[in-house]
Amino acid sequence: PPYLFKGGRPQILSMAGDQWAYGTTKQITVDGPILKAALIRPEAVTHSSDPNQRYVDLPMTVTGNTIGLNLTSNPNLAPPGWYMLYVVGTNGVPSVAQWVQVK
Repeated sequence: PPYLFKGGRPQILSMAGDQWAYGTTKQITVDGPILKAALIRPEAVTHSSDPNQRYVDLPMTVTGNTIGLNLTSNPNLAPPGWYMLYVVGTNGVPSVAQWVQVK
């Protein structure tokens, strides 16, 4: 995709576990400034449309390169299951995903 020509991809250097509970704040460490973070639920591989696919924006608290990500307490917005965690750098380029399980 063309956005990958805008510069380097941000990296998630560490993450406080891959099991996330509703209404909690999880800490991650990144390699530089980021604009946003989100969870994306993968699509079904057996159907052409998937009503369970989701994009869940994660409100952030930033302290240098340590980011606190706040997960919603509403399971209707993020049903239980596996999600891909992405961060987006200030150049608009997304990171490589890290898998997290919401339960």
